Amino acid sequence: MRKLLVVWGLILIVVLSGCRKEDAFVVGENDIIINTGTEWELPGILTLPEGKGPFPVAIFVQASVPEDRYLGESLIECLVKQGIAGILYEQRIFTYPQITQDVNYTLKEGSVDDMLSAAALAKTIKRINPDMIFVIGYSQNGFLIPKIYEEDTESTIAGFISMAGPAQPMMHENKERIEKLLSNTEISEGEINMYKTILGLFDEIENLTEADLGKDQMLFGHYPSHWLYLADYDPAESAKSMDKPVLFLHGSSDRDVSPDDLDIWKVATQKNPKAAYKLYPGLNHDFGFYYTYAEVDEEVIIDIANFIKNRYK
Repeated sequence: MRKLLVVWGLILIVVLSGCRKEDAFVVGENDIIINTGTEWELPGILTLPEGKGPFPVAIFVQASVPEDRYLGESLIECLVKQGIAGILYEQRIFTYPQITQDVNYTLKEGSVDDMLSAAALAKTIKRINPDMIFVIGYSQNGFLIPKIYEEDTESTIAGFISMAGPAQPMMHENKERIEKLLSNTEISEGEINMYKTILGLFDEIENLTEADLGKDQMLFGHYPSHWLYLADYDPAESAKSMDKPVLFLHGSSDRDVSPDDLDIWKVATQKNPKAAYKLYPGLNHDFGFYYTYAEVDEEVIIDIANFIKNRYK
């Protein structure tokens, strides 16, 4: 009987130790795989600070172009110096470009699900504090932060950072810009026709129904399923239910997302005492001072690091 108990004890130790990955990772960059064992495995990098940890971790979710990776690399490199681990992984559309031809593909699979998979992986790594997993959503994925919060049913994520995330429903801000351009009495007839064509496409998107799911019809580079996934999604409205730490950051010289969206986020999350906001004078969409893919401004790095280390304990 005693031998049997010893055997079961050893088995229990093995099982429990398997719940958190052993320290096979070293200081600096380590190769990881998101969605391990599935058809959508994604290569990634886990970067660990010096020390034993466990460390808080920031998972950077880039937007919709490959160049955003440079911003993520710059950000994580600086956060690691602040004692915060970082995870950066390839977007599904870049690893599997053929997926863009799938009429049923949406941002749920390509952004939300993959990010949650990265967070689940982070929770298993021994040198990461499982209670301090933060997600940084940039641009399009900053827009998706409230949806990521809603989908995190296991409450794996401790806090969120939205960098230049649009606060209005998809296409709303762009439609307003086109309507404003169309009202300009000095534009040419060719420009008028172009803007009217664009507005017509906006109307087509707004009039999509479930009957259009799976249709092979491109609207602004996406199939109806993409637009229908976002049809009822109002990021600011969804953000009202957030009760975890969340930081909204915008640059005053952003040409892609209006800095006014920061005020929309503020109103939406005013009842969340863990919400914070900051507008950076002169910074652009990439949080630098020039309209290029450059290093993230140091002030932004420090603010994010302080938010992660101080807003959740």
